[in-house]
Parts: sequence; C-alpha cells; structure tokens
Amino acid sequence: MSIVVNLDVVLVKRKLKLKELSEKVDVLNVNLSISKQGKVKAIRFSTLDVICLALDCQPGDILEYLEEKITPFKLFNLDGHFSIEHIVSAMVSTGVQRTELSD
Repeated sequence: MSIVVNLDVVLVKRKLKLKELSEKVDVLNVNLSISKQGKVKAIRFSTLDVICLALDCQPGDILEYLEEKITPFKLFNLDGHFSIEHIVSAMVSTGVQRTELSD
C-alpha cells in the first residue's frame, strides 16, 4: 500500500502509550493497534479527527503517501505465472510506451 500510517512515530514523539491514546479518544485499543501496525484498510475522518485532537497533530503527521514502485514480483499472478493484466498495469503506471519495448 502506498499510504503509510505513522501513528507509532507520533506516539513516541508525544511520549504516549497506545492504551493512553485509546482511553483519550474512546477507540478500542485493538483498532488503534491495527492502525499503528499499518494493517488498517480504512479510517473514518471522525476517528482521525479525535486522534489528531488528542495528539495535537495534523493528519499528515499520521498518514504519509509514498509512491509505490513497480517490482518484478508484481508482474506475476498468484500461481507464479506472468499475467498480461499485471504487465499492462505496470506499463501504464510507469509510463512505458509500447515503442520503448521493441527494438
């Protein structure tokens, strides 16, 4: 995923434990832990709002966008075979033109 959750970094800077944040924002510790580990798939703006309020920070302090690089393993499907969809997707996302592939 190209969105990185830096909740753990902000907590360390604020010298705050996850349990303390959980109590402050009234969000289950397990849900914050999933976010902290970067395994979260979505976050409500209302949750992000109370976390930012409790940590006195901006959403950009917690969430960071990193451009995802295309690596060779992404060209393969789950069976380990080349997938034309993955190849085309990789070409489009990296801006490779068809003419650049043929010599």
